[in-house]
Amino acid sequence: AHLAVCGCLGNHDRAGELGDADELAELMTDCGIVPLINSSVMLEMDGVKLCICATDDLAHGEPAFADVRDQAAGADYVIYVPHSPDSLEAMREEVGETFFDLALCGHTHGGQVTFFGFAPRTSSLYGNRYGNEYLTGEIEEEDGVYVIVSNGVGTTSLPVRFGAPAQYHLITLRRERPDR
Repeated sequence: AHLAVCGCLGNHDRAGELGDADELAELMTDCGIVPLINSSVMLEMDGVKLCICATDDLAHGEPAFADVRDQAAGADYVIYVPHSPDSLEAMREEVGETFFDLALCGHTHGGQVTFFGFAPRTSSLYGNRYGNEYLTGEIEEEDGVYVIVSNGVGTTSLPVRFGAPAQYHLITLRRERPDR
């Protein structure tokens, strides 16, 4: 990558016997990856400021939504990378506004086992309040921001997928030209 390689921690990076988050963050840094834990990276290209930011894991960490929002202030475009889409609702409840243009989330595994696009068991902390709304895919929110929830490539609990194929995404950002 020309400008930065960043990553966020998820619930399994914070949950007990599965790993030590501080050790993982140190290993990421040693490999040239910027661990985004309630932090951001501000990149500037041709006078345009792009902020990539993430809060800590909602379920097992200590997300600091207002701190991350403040770090993103002044950016022309903000990419928010929380592990779980549940962070979107929690962020709005805490700070009362959306401070990003694009959110990239995982955690749900696309439901991992779905029937006709419905997951009988949701991984949402909010339960059925919006469990399948942020299950997978590209979502345009009412406030005009975009959310991409990836199925990812892994599994949890059981090593099985049904109706939720593994996926990765290539996202290309382009600046709109005023002359077009």
